[in-house]
Amino acid sequence: KASSQWKGSLFAAMGNHECNTATSTNCAEPTANMTAFVDALVRPLHKEEPWYVVHLKENDDPGLSVKLVVTACNAWSPEQRSFVADTLANDATTYTIVVRHEPGGDTTAPCVAEVDAMIVKHHVDLLISGHVHTFAHRNGEIIVGNGGAPSTSSQPYGFATVTLVPGEGFRVVQYDGATDAPIDAFMSPSPRDAE
Repeated sequence: KASSQWKGSLFAAMGNHECNTATSTNCAEPTANMTAFVDALVRPLHKEEPWYVVHLKENDDPGLSVKLVVTACNAWSPEQRSFVADTLANDATTYTIVVRHEPGGDTTAPCVAEVDAMIVKHHVDLLISGHVHTFAHRNGEIIVGNGGAPSTSSQPYGFATVTLVPGEGFRVVQYDGATDAPIDAFMSPSPRDAE
């Protein structure tokens, strides 16, 4: 229901099921699922790889900029490692959001440890992840993994919206997927806003 009502852009992150299902797999060569994912959800953004950056503008403040860095842990390569490191280090924006399928601290996905270190080094403002079939938030990360797979918690199927509130961080609202009713809302402070 919710996805049919969504009129904005969709920025999808590749996960383990687009590779070979196991979280630890790394697709050296694209699988049929990975090719279908890129064709349906990446190429419409005029991107060619399942890792990419999108620059978002804040309409009310032209001096405020946000970059969304989408990673693909299950297609981890030296090329992607360089892209992510260079984008985080050299692409100056006011706020940085990293999107990754597997949550922080995961010990099996190919890129998590390296990207976690980059997130700390470059003071990323928010990590959005999934993989774990629940909704949760902790220390600058939101896990939105309750979109369709059987839930591993009491959380209903759902989705979340993230809105930048300059000077305060990100307002996250969790919604029930069946009713579109908000069921939780909170602020995820940005490290930049604390400085």
